[in-house]
Amino acid sequence: GGELYIPFTVAKAKVEEVQRDMVAMKAQQLSLVDEMEQHYKDIERDLQEYFLAYIKRLKAAAEDQAGAHQTTLEQVGDEAERFRELAEASMLEASSRIATLEREKSKLQFVLSEDADVHDLLDKERTLTSSLRSESS
Repeated sequence: GGELYIPFTVAKAKVEEVQRDMVAMKAQQLSLVDEMEQHYKDIERDLQEYFLAYIKRLKAAAEDQAGAHQTTLEQVGDEAERFRELAEASMLEASSRIATLEREKSKLQFVLSEDADVHDLLDKERTLTSSLRSESS
């Protein structure tokens, strides 16, 4: 038979070449795995930073809103206080005006009662005069 034989040195060289290629491929594969692992760690870190920043923004917005509510409450409180002061001042003014009007009313009643006394006297004088006239005639 015409079988071909590969010389031992050639076969050995080919096996060593395949082994070197396999070692190189394994090193390349490990390098790729490391690279991918680093990539995922970077993504994880970026996501964590993003969500921490997002939570921080939400918290700041909530604090701003709480601050705005507090400010609104203070403004409403201030307005209520001003309204109360205004109402008290108005009540005081009204009470003072009522007291003045009551004093004027008392004076008028006094004057009117004096007038009534004068009218009574005039009526009595007229009655007396007319009765004197009727007696003298």
